[in-house]
Amino acid sequence: MTSIEFDFIVPLLRISEKRIKAAYGALVEGRKLQEIGDELGCTRQAVHDAVNVVWRTYKNYESLPYSSNKILKQKDFRRICVILNEYQAYQVKQWDAENKKYLAEKAYNRKEEKDAK
Repeated sequence: MTSIEFDFIVPLLRISEKRIKAAYGALVEGRKLQEIGDELGCTRQAVHDAVNVVWRTYKNYESLPYSSNKILKQKDFRRICVILNEYQAYQVKQWDAENKKYLAEKAYNRKEEKDAK
């Protein structure tokens, strides 16, 4: 998993910051679970559980019609790289998190409506 993909699903996660760091270390950085557990003061199993929660969320999200890869393939969306001051970056991150959550909820609601039919 890339760091961009990971960052894209973080707003959808309902786990602690410590578990997010643990999953990031394993899924993005490719570190060993025991090494991450030692660093964060938790067991290898706790790291494994965090990885599973994040991975399931990622797989569920990627199956929705508005996943990050599918969004970027649409001509209305663009990925940009900018340099911002701290306040501007905070505002953009807040907007981005709200937008991702909105798109995920919208896609989930569409899926539920489709399944109900």
